Amino acid sequence: MAVPTITSLLPTSGLTIGLTPVKITGTNFRIATDPPPSSVIGTGVWQRTMSVKFDGIEADAVMVANSTTIWVTVPEYMGTPASVPAAVDVVVANLDDNENPIAGE
Repeated sequence: MAVPTITSLLPTSGLTIGLTPVKITGTNFRIATDPPPSSVIGTGVWQRTMSVKFDGIEADAVMVANSTTIWVTVPEYMGTPASVPAAVDVVVANLDDNENPIAGE
């Protein structure tokens, strides 16, 4: 699969307590297979195909709508109020069937 890219984030700011839903638009997002691989059948959870991190902290929830749209819930900011950054790095990565980043992406 090709390297995933981000073209936009909405909204572009949120609460420091987290909980802000964010729509990420981009390309090459890995959607879940249908049916899921045998490693997740019967586990009660659906296949996790994407990792989304805000300044290195994993998003609380990630839902891949399609290959160009992801919905996430921003994690809580764990710093002090005085150190709230004006911007954070957002990184997306496709995951393989074992929920590991796909090499070369």
